[in-house]
Parts: sequence; C-alpha cells; structure tokens
Amino acid sequence: MHRYLLRRVKNRHDADDLLQEIFIKIHLKLPTLTRQESLPAWVWQLTRHTLLDHYKKHRPAHSPVDQAEYLPTESMPQDFNQAMAECIRPFIDLLPPAQREALKLADLEMLSQKKLAEQWGISHSGAKSRVQRARGDLQDLFLQCCAIEADGYGNITSVECLERMC
Repeated sequence: MHRYLLRRVKNRHDADDLLQEIFIKIHLKLPTLTRQESLPAWVWQLTRHTLLDHYKKHRPAHSPVDQAEYLPTESMPQDFNQAMAECIRPFIDLLPPAQREALKLADLEMLSQKKLAEQWGISHSGAKSRVQRARGDLQDLFLQCCAIEADGYGNITSVECLERMC
C-alpha cells in the first residue's frame, strides 16, 4: 500500500502521512464492516478516498477542463466512471462516426443494445458487435496515452496520463 501511495504522491513524507491516515480510518471504521470477506475491497476503497482527499487539498489551480480529473471524496466507482466519461469524450470524437454514435448511445446515454439494433435497423448481434468494436478501438486510443487501473468489476480506480491529451 505504501508503494502504491508513493507512486501517486511522489513524496515519501506525504505517502507516510497518508498511510497513517488510512490505518487510523481502518481502526476507527472497522466496526462498520459488515462482511469479513469484503475487507480487502473496503481497505482499497478507503485508500482511494484518502488519496482523492489528498489530491483535492493539494491540487494547484486548474482550468475547468483539468478539474474533471479530481473527484469528490464521496464518489463511488460509478461516479468515477461518469467523471472518466468526460475525460474520454475527446477520444470518442477521434472514432469513426458509426463507432462514435454507438459508444455515445450505449455507454454514455445508457441505451440498450437491443434498442440500438431497432434504431439502426440491424440485428441485435450486429449492434453488439458494433458497440464492442467501438469499445475496443476506444480502449486502444486511450491506452496510447494513459495507464489505467480498474477493480475486479471493471470500475476505473486510477488513471495516470502519460501524455497531456485528457
């Protein structure tokens, strides 16, 4: 956990302070844990939220576009995914028109693939293929400039941009 924090904050003293803060939170909030088997996920969530708090306190002044990088401390994975949608929009705009439309409707507007098939006048499997192909191409574009970490459910937990595109 210390190495993870150190990679994120690039300062040993801040990483030490964050680790201590996380252990204090674990100690104080442990009685709220309902299932023992969810302990690792719960600790990971505390770690992420503590790190996000740190980023919020220490962030420099940014333009409104750059502020999408930071999340509120109460955010859950689905909120993080929504915030990431804003970062991903420039990449979506680089896709061909059919793929762009497929992603916007299926993933941003949450339209079912069955309804997409009806709207486009194609088979359900054809709509699924179009959306999956678009997701794959989007992932390729995104991975060219960003390192992404996700939890076991596919929820994005961390993004580190290598180039300043998002």
